[in-house]
Amino acid sequence: MSPQHVDHRQRNVDSEEVPGVKPLSDGLLSIASIVGGIAVVLYSTTLPTPSGGSFGPGLFPGIVGSLSALFGFVLGVALLAQIMARREDRTSLVGEREALKASERRGRLSSHWWDVAAALGAIGFYILLADVLGFIVTISVIQIGLMIKFGSKIRWSFVIGVISTLILYAVFEQLLLIQLPDGFIG
Repeated sequence: MSPQHVDHRQRNVDSEEVPGVKPLSDGLLSIASIVGGIAVVLYSTTLPTPSGGSFGPGLFPGIVGSLSALFGFVLGVALLAQIMARREDRTSLVGEREALKASERRGRLSSHWWDVAAALGAIGFYILLADVLGFIVTISVIQIGLMIKFGSKIRWSFVIGVISTLILYAVFEQLLLIQLPDGFIG
């Protein structure tokens, strides 16, 4: 007789497996994206605009904030559609919820919260320190930190973080003539 087959593949821990958790985390992410996006847009309007009609330092944060609010709204609408579709089939939802242990749901939910906290922390870090440290240092630290947090190797995080920041700086500061925070570099 052949030995019993054991599946050694890592189990997917995406919230797709936890239907009862996904609406909560997606709903909170939707609200956080909308509120955070609006906050970034409001902040971008306080940045100085150069005379002569060229783009100022508030352009890129304004675009990112607008897109964040828009995608948060889209996520919220998709979530509402998903909830309404699930109400039609309540029996399967109840069965799936009972199949998972409460501790399993809490563990998966908390890992998602750390991801959201890291992204919001990066935005806060930029808002608070970009004027002091400058664009190049601030964005490099943010990109390196987020890449390491989400599982990239440290060496590649530094290489990609610094190179992509220099490319972003060249595109926005040199090509598009958008004034970026200089910080202590001057």
